[in-house]
Amino acid sequence: MTKSHFSYTLHKYTVFAIILLLAGCGSSFNDSGQSLGSNDSRWLVLGDVDGDSDLDIVVANQNQANKVYLNNGLGKFDDSNLSLGDSSSQSVALGDVDGDNDLDMVVANQNQANLIYLNDGTGNFSDSGLSLGENNSYSIALGDVDADGDLDIVVANQNQANLIYLNDSLGNFSDSGQTLGENDSRSIALDDIDGDADLDIVVANQSQGNRIYLNDGLGTFSDTDQSLGANDSNAIVLADVDRDGDLDMVVANGSQGNRVYINDGAGEFSDSDQSMGTNDSRAIDLGDVDGDGNLDIVVANQNQANRVYINDGSGNFDDDDQALADNSSQSVALGDLNADGILSMAVANANQGNRIYNYEPDDIDLFGGTE
Repeated sequence: MTKSHFSYTLHKYTVFAIILLLAGCGSSFNDSGQSLGSNDSRWLVLGDVDGDSDLDIVVANQNQANKVYLNNGLGKFDDSNLSLGDSSSQSVALGDVDGDNDLDMVVANQNQANLIYLNDGTGNFSDSGLSLGENNSYSIALGDVDADGDLDIVVANQNQANLIYLNDSLGNFSDSGQTLGENDSRSIALDDIDGDADLDIVVANQSQGNRIYLNDGLGTFSDTDQSLGANDSNAIVLADVDRDGDLDMVVANGSQGNRVYINDGAGEFSDSDQSMGTNDSRAIDLGDVDGDGNLDIVVANQNQANRVYINDGSGNFDDDDQALADNSSQSVALGDLNADGILSMAVANANQGNRIYNYEPDDIDLFGGTE
């Protein structure tokens, strides 16, 4: 063997060894040590409510007032000392409903009407005085469903049909008169699933299959007659998991594994035949947690640890073997909370304080091992 051939061979196998080393290095979510609130939270969302360019946390609570936690920019959260509502909230959404360029709060409630809180731009919220619906809502989503440039409200209800409230552009809402579905819905999401540039609706249901409603572009919805799942879904999210340019559906279930449904591009979904987890999942979120350009799944579970599933890029998911042991989680959200360019995880819990997990990839020193 010549010297040059030996050098080439050594270089080739050195590169191969480095690739194997990098592929084998582990990364994980680690508890930040923060505990926000006391117990019985039902949902949380992330958004910059005080205009300082970092993500804050808003929490919907069951047996206490809803709370706002402000980020110091590095992932440390302080209670804003606001107490919004009383004790019956199931979900919360953030969006600029009154057109003043800050994030307002819309809350879905169980034992009272749904409420809207307007932001003054600094993270101070005041009750708008509007009451939407009666007293049995589970989930709420914001989006411009009638293409008039403002955010409308879509609500998933338990003992009545799901409802749509149209915005007059000033934050005043009126019932559209449409009723979608029958009852016992748990989660709702808005996005363009059929590629016609308007917002469609997908609904996770408890006593029937999950449903899809297509928008005609002006805010009138028709049932596609697709029924997905087996009557026990708790949460639903839309995202392009297989990187084919359309939005797929990921569903968290209560008594079976969580499911992924693949979109054909025209709003027709087929089961991917993946079953993630066992049962009693309450919420899901998607984001690129490992930095490979693919959307991964994080799951909040009720009676088991929360889980992370890594996407191989084609919409197939593998359990990352992380068990984030809260065992009473109701909601999960991903976002860069500590300004490190990596997604962190915020979790709302029912029997303990809400938690923050930061994703920490292992640093590799190729000449000295793992740092």
